[in-house]
Amino acid sequence: MGYNKSIVIIDNSRQMLDYYDRILDISDYCIVGRAMDGKNGLSMIRKLLPSVVIMDIILPEMDGFELLDCLAADPSVTQKPAVLIVSAVGRDDMLKRAFSKGADYYMLKPLDKELFRRRLDSVFRQRKQISRQAEGMLMDPAVTTYVRSTEESVTNLLLATGVPPHIKGYQYLRDCIMIVSENKESINSVTKILYPAVARMNSTTTKSVERAVRHAIDITFRHEHTPVLDDLFGYVHASGKDKPTSAEFIAVLADRIRFHTRKDPSARTIRPDL
Repeated sequence: MGYNKSIVIIDNSRQMLDYYDRILDISDYCIVGRAMDGKNGLSMIRKLLPSVVIMDIILPEMDGFELLDCLAADPSVTQKPAVLIVSAVGRDDMLKRAFSKGADYYMLKPLDKELFRRRLDSVFRQRKQISRQAEGMLMDPAVTTYVRSTEESVTNLLLATGVPPHIKGYQYLRDCIMIVSENKESINSVTKILYPAVARMNSTTTKSVERAVRHAIDITFRHEHTPVLDDLFGYVHASGKDKPTSAEFIAVLADRIRFHTRKDPSARTIRPDL
């Protein structure tokens, strides 16, 4: 898998396309294609094989959901790009649907320029990590599939537990679980190693990560519980507590990811009911 900073942007607003040009002009990112509808966008992705796709979910000709379906099923796209959705629509059902179809991130318009750049930096760091791991294993396709499937499995499991995907803590939890699923010892030093690592990945502070993670867990346990949440954390209520600690929450989900992805590394995603 090659690594580069190529981007295809799909948005039916000329103003948004110009906006992306302006905020990325002084960076080392390379916008290799622009499209104003889903069909042309999909054709560009197939032809150019970018590392990242930035797109709206509401598009003419073919909407973002259809595009994600086509992208996932297309064998000609051997290197699946990371997908960053940027949309004015922020309903929870649309966020969950986008993530279930393979989107990596979801941001709301109007965009905060600095937050967008940090998120894009995070996307490319993860792309680079996947690329290096694949190259380090002599380009073994199974390794690439395994790393990518771990990302998707973490996303699916978080959605199945009911963590709201539109809050900052969701992304920080996702990063924490990815790290701990690969290095279980990191859970033993949450505040000294894990949170600082996630803070660096997202260009923020350790305290911000800690607060956002706790907030996400609080909201998740305050809302109606999903079956997966009760299955994973039934022991918490049995012990007389309202919710697990942040370290417990991360460790339990990381263990679930580690067990099932290593049990079947060829699997594309983990089933939340496992």
